[in-house]
Amino acid sequence: MLAKKCSLVGFFTLFSVSLAIAAPPAVHPTTGEPLVINCFRGTPEAIDGDLSDWNLEAMTPAVLDRVEQLYFGQITWDSPADCSGEFYLLWDNVNIYIAVVVKDDTLSMNKSSGYIWDADCVEIFFSTTNAMDPNLGYLTPEACAEHYQYGFNANNQRWNWCNMDGAGRTEPDYLQIASSVTADGYVCEASIEYGQMLSLDFSAGNTIGFHPVLDDTDNLNVEVHMTWTGRGAHDQSLGFGHMVLSDEPVGSPDVIAIEEVLNQYVVAMETGDLELWLSLHADDIVKMAPDAPATYGKEELRVTTKPLFDNFTIEMAYYCEEIQVDGDLGFARGTFTATMTPKAGGEPLYNGCQNLGHLQKTG
Repeated sequence: MLAKKCSLVGFFTLFSVSLAIAAPPAVHPTTGEPLVINCFRGTPEAIDGDLSDWNLEAMTPAVLDRVEQLYFGQITWDSPADCSGEFYLLWDNVNIYIAVVVKDDTLSMNKSSGYIWDADCVEIFFSTTNAMDPNLGYLTPEACAEHYQYGFNANNQRWNWCNMDGAGRTEPDYLQIASSVTADGYVCEASIEYGQMLSLDFSAGNTIGFHPVLDDTDNLNVEVHMTWTGRGAHDQSLGFGHMVLSDEPVGSPDVIAIEEVLNQYVVAMETGDLELWLSLHADDIVKMAPDAPATYGKEELRVTTKPLFDNFTIEMAYYCEEIQVDGDLGFARGTFTATMTPKAGGEPLYNGCQNLGHLQKTG
């Protein structure tokens, strides 16, 4: 277990969006935050629609609950009580597990087989991290070449539409689904044998594209289509969100310790607390910022960083994409956004979607 005292080394590297290569995660249509979810190690006791064995309190879900996340249905959708959901992920040596907690004030599941999307339905996309040509049509072989698309509902129906291995448009027997109706909606619990997704590498530390979707109707045909990105379910033109496969179990003390250091890093930046910020760095830190001389040691870092804290008000958000622990060393990788507003007045400076890595060790 990591000791309570941790030291931290940070480094920053720019990366960019391209339609030809791997893209950073899509961003939330309201907040602009990168859409990233950790997939921790764990195996539910049973696929039975009962999530009491999931330790949900220790997990951060992918959330769909904003009007800006409606691809269509703005006229009929009136609130999160009408349609919204939280998506949780786990994985083990065989399966990836999906738990979905849906709020839905009127249940309607009147379709079957490949048409279950045309009523109340959950859709899940697993994909490469590539951004795709936006001109590719839905369900064309070219569009499906970069993702798998599964669906299931509270009637325990299931379907696989897109399949990168060419075996889609079928009911997958390797997808287990169980559901339960709640006072304000329903719960779906599913498992998928990821060995059936041959084109994706489910290995610890890897990042896989992820896009959760909710379909909803109060009548006969689908009226609401809500997605994590706010774009169409298949729209991979700007990439999907990301899921990061962690080797750590949910609620691991090591993971919690690392997350707390990252939280303190953001607090220090936003409150302008230089001393707190410096305390998160090793005494012998070597900081190599882009296009700037390296700084050696905490005191030299204080001199070079103090003007930033003195002259700017900083708003910062950090989104962890990966945490790995090996003995008394821990590594965290993620993205951040930062807005720096001059205290003397002037236009804010925006610094977004950069890679921020941290190496932590016991002190």
